[in-house]
Amino acid sequence: MKKRGAYVTLDGPDGVRKSLQAERLAQASLSRLTREPGGHIHEIRKILLDPLVELTPEAEVLLFSADRNITLRRIVEPAL
Repeated sequence: MKKRGAYVTLDGPDGVRKSLQAERLAQASLSRLTREPGGHIHEIRKILLDPLVELTPEAEVLLFSADRNITLRRIVEPAL
């Protein structure tokens, strides 16, 4: 049987050391990391994190969804 990869996400509020845990997980499993938002499209990250840009909640969700879709299609699916 063909061995499949795993897709793991770490979610939580700012300041809970997700990045540290992600680095440890990557080192332990020899996996690749992506970052959200803007793991692949840095312009999306700039928009979402800019305090001067006032987004509606719906627009914010759509930008996160677009970024996640791009990351899944370009990075995660080919790796799995």
